[in-house]
Order: sequence, then structure tokens, then C-alpha cells
Amino acid sequence: MAIAGIGACSETVDDPQVTSEATSCMLVGTTWWNQGFSPQTGTFHVEFSATPSAPNIDAVIGISDGAASTWSKLAAIVRFNPEGFIDARAGGEYRADSSYRYDANTTYYFRVDIDVRARTYSVRVGFQPGEFTSSIAQNYPFRTEQASVTRLSNIAGFVNRPETSGGSVQLCGINIDASSTGAGDCFASNAGGGFANVGVAPSPGGLAITFTAKPSSANIDGVVGVAGKTVTAYNDMAASIRFFTNGLIEARDGDVYRADVALPYTAGDTYDVTFVLDVPTKTYSVYVYNYARGWYSAVKVATGYHFRPQQETVARIDHVATVVASTTGRVDVCRAVNRSPSALHYLREGSFHVVPFVGDSALIADGTRTYRVSADGATTATYGAGGHVAVDRDGNIYLAREASGGLVVESYTSSFSPRWTRLAEASGGVIGIATTVTGEVLVAVPSQIVRFGTDGSARTWPGIAAGNMIAVGAMGYAGYVGGNRIESHYSDGTLAWSWAFNGSADITAIAVGPDGSLVFGGEYYGTINFGDRDLYPSNGSEGAYNAFMVVLSAQGRLQFSTRLGGRWVNALAFNGSRSVAAVYDYMQFPYNTMYVYDWSGTMLRNWSEEGFGLGDHGNAGEVAISASGRVWANLDAMPYWTSLEPTSWPYLVSIATQ
Repeated sequence: MAIAGIGACSETVDDPQVTSEATSCMLVGTTWWNQGFSPQTGTFHVEFSATPSAPNIDAVIGISDGAASTWSKLAAIVRFNPEGFIDARAGGEYRADSSYRYDANTTYYFRVDIDVRARTYSVRVGFQPGEFTSSIAQNYPFRTEQASVTRLSNIAGFVNRPETSGGSVQLCGINIDASSTGAGDCFASNAGGGFANVGVAPSPGGLAITFTAKPSSANIDGVVGVAGKTVTAYNDMAASIRFFTNGLIEARDGDVYRADVALPYTAGDTYDVTFVLDVPTKTYSVYVYNYARGWYSAVKVATGYHFRPQQETVARIDHVATVVASTTGRVDVCRAVNRSPSALHYLREGSFHVVPFVGDSALIADGTRTYRVSADGATTATYGAGGHVAVDRDGNIYLAREASGGLVVESYTSSFSPRWTRLAEASGGVIGIATTVTGEVLVAVPSQIVRFGTDGSARTWPGIAAGNMIAVGAMGYAGYVGGNRIESHYSDGTLAWSWAFNGSADITAIAVGPDGSLVFGGEYYGTINFGDRDLYPSNGSEGAYNAFMVVLSAQGRLQFSTRLGGRWVNALAFNGSRSVAAVYDYMQFPYNTMYVYDWSGTMLRNWSEEGFGLGDHGNAGEVAISASGRVWANLDAMPYWTSLEPTSWPYLVSIATQ
């Protein structure tokens, strides 16, 4: 049975496998818009993209039985609400499982899974077609007025308050499909029944696979795992957990099952499980959550466990499987999905300083080690010392860290053979390190700049920055000096230029490009104009959302300024033509939020409240960007956070902007 798309003629046949796609778009405004489709009485799903033209509008897209001219006619509803968030209707109220902010002129991709017989529906949303990474609603009841509806046959749209925002919504790509309900699919393994499998979207690098698992009985031996093919034997699984006969949940680490914490399970309870897999390094971590038992955050059962030895060469993960080895028992697995977007190249557990290397490879360093990592995430070299890292045009590597004797800077070849070590008096920790076009090494520490010359000599200058707002680069260094003034200096300490602005703002991040251009950002107060446009304040129920970013040329001229969604800027990176901003965003919970802009001020990517499969909640930190636009970002992920005192886990993600 096919349903015509927007702008096409309706067509009905008797095939129960419903598939219909609208290839054109419709602009929804203050007049109710409707598009009928063949009546559905069971389970089906609807996919579409929606682009709001303005912030803080009041627009709904809903599913109904017949054409709608009032809200009460809609059974399942997705709304861009007046407070700037996406929510859904649950009976007599609008609410959402997660706070998901929307921005004007940004396209959001929705999937609505509907069960007409149960009168429930679920909503997921994402930033890429087919990638619905965030859950807005899970098994919400139909609107109260539609609690007895027996069929649905129409999709409708309406904008309620254009007089306050001038808003509209563009709907595209509407697709109605009853061949599968995907996001709500379940499968099960029974004692003696062998392996049960389901496919998930493949990923060769890093990925986060989530599912729910429900053991039917206590003290069973039920396994759920992931693999690169259909599983017919235990050794086909790369990573797995088990509900074991000792009453605990355990994870496979190489040849054995164990757990970082003793986590009992209860028969009949449903557990939300996340596998975070680093396929290039053949390691993974596991998070388990049980909302019904009042758990305030996920429990990390496994940290950096190794794949089974038989799977050391697996190149990608694309299956979830379950089996029960005990003589009794059953495990039900539902909603198995790869939540990582296609833009994600890889992820690695931990916090790292990053410098892009040749061909989108990178040098990443933590407090104890430095790694050279290929573009696909494989470790190609390791050195047993960490710190802030830089690389020169010849591929030589530089590490800077504070030690008991002061500042230590070490230089190595690209294969980590030692070249030299230098010391200088400095304290307070390293802010950044860079190599200059003339072969010097600049290190920023609180209150001073240290320059190591090509002859090995060290020279220091008083720091120019207010606080730690200073950055070093190939042409020199720059910083916020206070009093609404930015200064740029050559590597010899002489002033290159000075730039000032009017208004009230806190500068919280700064970065320089390879040519001496600069980006800074923070939080502004009241209306402010950096020289090209007025940026107006935005206040919500939990505070102001006035993060901003300003780009200056290598000559100290304003290129553009822009307001960013969120509270303030945590970190910035700049490759001379593109800038990436990691923003602190908070609405009841913190969210991972990042933006990428080109030199003209056009936003290229908006990862707003996007956890890259690691959960919506968290905080984005230090970032880096390569010449090609590859971005590396440190995230403090908070899977399944419902507590006011969550536990967070650090991950480095490598993502594409194209």
C-alpha cells in the first residue's frame, strides 16, 4: 500500500507493506496543512525533516485520522515549542524525555514510531537523514481526545503564533512505512533456542550501540553481544555482557567475564545498556541503567575491556545478538541501534590534548602518554610521556608539561626518537604550545610566555592575558588583556595589533589560526555590537543563553561576530578558514553543543545537544580542527543522567564537518 507524497496524487493498493516517500517540500504556516495516506490500524512509522524559520515559535506536526483543523484532532504530536525546545504530546500535556533545543533555519530529522492498537508512539530526532540520535518521547500515550482512535490516515502541520516570531516550518521527505517499526523492534533468546540476531547500522570506527535487555529469571546465563556478522557461535561476538548464574551482570574482557563493579540484576527488570566501542583499538566500555529501580545515573560495568581474541581483526560492528546457555530463562532485547552519526570517524575514552597531523591523522596526549593516531583511529606510535602537544612543519613533535623543576619541553622526531629537552622557570600549568614559522617553540603558562629559540635558549615575557585567556600559534601569540581589548603579538614579543569592542562581555576562550587570525568567544550581557551587527540577549527560565564568537583577521580586522546557542563558550579552535566552538549549554541538564563556521560567518555544522551516541547530556571541552575541517572534541559524557549529581565519563571524538 503506497501513500502519495506532497504534491502528488493519492494512490492506494492492497499491499500491506506500506512504503511512501514525499520528495518535495511544503511550507507550513498559520493555515492548517494536511496530507492524507492510506489508513493504518497497527504499527507503522513516519519519517520527515522539519526546518523552523525562527526561534521560539509554536509549531506542531501531528498524525490524525482524517484532516485536522484543531489540535485535538491530532493523536501523535511533535512540537517546536515557544520556549525553544522540541517536545511531544503525552495525553493531556506536552513534555519530553530530554531537553532538546532547536535553532532557526536548522533542519531536524524525525522518526515517529506509532502503535495504533496500543495508542502509543515514540519520537526520535537527529541532524542527519536516517540518524535519530536523541529520544524525545518513548511510548507516549496519544492525545487524550484521541485515546479511542482505531486508525490513523493523515499528517498535519500548523504554526500557532507567527505574530510573535514570524515563523514557519518547512516539511520535507515525508515517508510512511508499515513494513517495520525499527526503533521499537524486539527479539529474544530462549533456553535451548540458539542465537537470535538483529542488524544495526555499521560503523568501522567508534560507535555507541544501545539496547534494552530484560532477563526473565534470576540466576540464568543469558548473553547479549555485538559482532561484525550474524552470530552463530560465542566466538563471533566481539564484545558482550551476560546475566549470569551468580546474579550479577558481567562483561567479556578478552578471554574472561568480569566487571568493574558488582551489579546485581533482578528478574523481569528492563536494563538500558550502552556499548561504547573503539573498533580500531579493539576495546570497549559498557554502561547499564535501570530507571525503574531509581538509579540516578548509569553504572559503568566495564572500562576499556578487550574484544574477544577471535575478533582481533574485526573491521566493523553491525549486529546485536543474544543467547541463553542455561537450561531455563529468556532474554528480551529491544530497540538495538547504533546511535553514532555517520560524521563520527572514531572515539577514544579519556581526555586528550590534540594537534592535527598529516592527512587527518593526529597526535593526542593525556597526562602520561602521547599517541600518533591514524585518520581512522588506529594507534600507529606511542610514547611514554604526555602533556600539551605541538608539531612543526617537518613533523617533529613537541611536548610541554609542568614538572617539579618548572617547565619541561621535549622534542622528538615523528617516530618519537628524542631530539632535545629544555627547561625553564614557570609555574601554574601549561595553557598551550605551538611552533612558529621561524622554528621557535612558544609555550603559554599563566602570567608569561616562554620562547625557546632554535639555538635552545629560553626567553620569557610577562603574560598579556586577563586570566588564562591567551593562545599561541605559528605567527606568535594573542590574548584578552582586559578592558574589552584583544592584543596580538609577534613571536619576539612586539605588538602586531590591538582591537577593542564596546559593551559588556566575559571572554572565556580564545584561539589563533596559522596565519595569525584569531577567534574569541564567551558570554555577553545586554545588547552588544562587535562592529557588524547587534547581538540581542536571550533569557530562559534557567538563565541567559548569550554565548558568542568573534573572528578577527590576521591584520586585526573584524571578520564576523555571531550569537551561539548556549550559556558561554568552553573552548575554541581555528584553522584559519574554519572555527569550531564548544559551548556550555544548560537547560535543567548540561548538553554537548558545538558549532562550526566558515570564514564568511556561515554555520557549517550545528551539533546542538548531540552526544555522538554517548548520551544527550554532558559537556564539550577542548577542541581541535585540521586544515580539511576534521574536528576533534573532548566530551564529558553523562549517559542516562537523571541525577543532580551525575557521574561523567570523558571521551575524545573525531568527527567530519562535511
